[in-house]
Amino acid sequence: MKNVCFFDLPFVRHDKHAEPETNYRRILAGDKVFWMYAKQFEDISVAEKLTEGERVYIGAHPLADGTFWLHWLVAPDHGTLQPVTKGTDKARNALKTLIGTLLMGAFGYVFFNLSFGIIIFLLMLIAFIIGAWFFCSGVQGLLVSSSKRTHRLQEGLRRVQAGDLSLFHTQNDLQTTIAAQQKNIQAVVKTAKPQTPDNMIHADQVILSTLQGEIRSLSVTTGFTGTGKSRRDYRDYQFLCEGVLFTFRCYYNTFSEDVNPIFYRHPDFFLTEGDPMTLILNGENGQIVGLCNERDGQAYLKYSGIMMPNRQMKRAYKAIGLICLVLPLLMLFFSFHDWWQAGVMPDKWDWLKAGDMFLDCSFLSMSIFFLIMLLTELSNGFIEKYTVTSARIEKVRQYLVSFRSSLNKAPYIQEVT
Repeated sequence: MKNVCFFDLPFVRHDKHAEPETNYRRILAGDKVFWMYAKQFEDISVAEKLTEGERVYIGAHPLADGTFWLHWLVAPDHGTLQPVTKGTDKARNALKTLIGTLLMGAFGYVFFNLSFGIIIFLLMLIAFIIGAWFFCSGVQGLLVSSSKRTHRLQEGLRRVQAGDLSLFHTQNDLQTTIAAQQKNIQAVVKTAKPQTPDNMIHADQVILSTLQGEIRSLSVTTGFTGTGKSRRDYRDYQFLCEGVLFTFRCYYNTFSEDVNPIFYRHPDFFLTEGDPMTLILNGENGQIVGLCNERDGQAYLKYSGIMMPNRQMKRAYKAIGLICLVLPLLMLFFSFHDWWQAGVMPDKWDWLKAGDMFLDCSFLSMSIFFLIMLLTELSNGFIEKYTVTSARIEKVRQYLVSFRSSLNKAPYIQEVT
């Protein structure tokens, strides 16, 4: 997903996400779909002034589903929609990284070497949290400012503003970009859990119905479930389709808007007033289990209950693996700390003891990790084989793939929970 694309296209329309979450936007130009967050641009009014049919010049990068994330847009008649440059200075980000490292290091030194009361501990904990935020923000800024994608996008914008339009795709360039994007899409699709006979054992018990129409009287309310680390933020969409009232809940990541867009690989769920939709409904209770947006070609598969999307499971495995890796590293850190406290150089036996502890902790961490994976896969396999929910999801997936194929789009389905 390292490609950067430049397009010269006729503008079609600009849509805002449903109120009050209007920061998320969609732009249709030519036969392409572009996404953006309004707050990531200096003057979003440029996009609101565009009229259908006028030429626009766009710099973007491809996403996993065949759409694009917009980084800048130049409209000769209305100006430039360019990204906010605040916080991209290398020196400033390097300073933030240094300050964050010093604050976290100071917390570690005080924690291991000094006696302190609860007030001092709380103050140092606050300093550690601030330091961690500075460190993460600074590292992200340095990664963005040194990225080849960023440099190429900035260079493309400068050339377009100077009147040089030679960088836009010729037909051969466009075919190369599309071929590369299709290769990326196929790689992502291959990671999806394949259909097996176990998935469809209860297919004859699945009852589905469809409803086509435009979204009307759309409203969105936000909220969250759980607290602390188990908190999950959601949006509840309420709308009319062909006179029938529906409610659709979609969980989302609140941090996605604060991450630099060069790291985005997937668009979020998008719905706005007037979109022509095909809704796939559970025939038993009338709940939405799939959505096909006929305006932008997006297809959404709704997971419910204890079913977990396959891509989400893979991300969970990676996170658990990283957490398990921390345990042996912590043991190694404590060994180094003990040596430093003793004020002597470790000998051969000290190194052997530390190595033995590291191997033991690594084996324990790997055992925990593989046990979690085994239990997860066994429970997921049980659900797939003995529940109607799994068969329903597979039938909905087949319908969504057919919908995407009818639009000559790759069979990439967005999974929402």
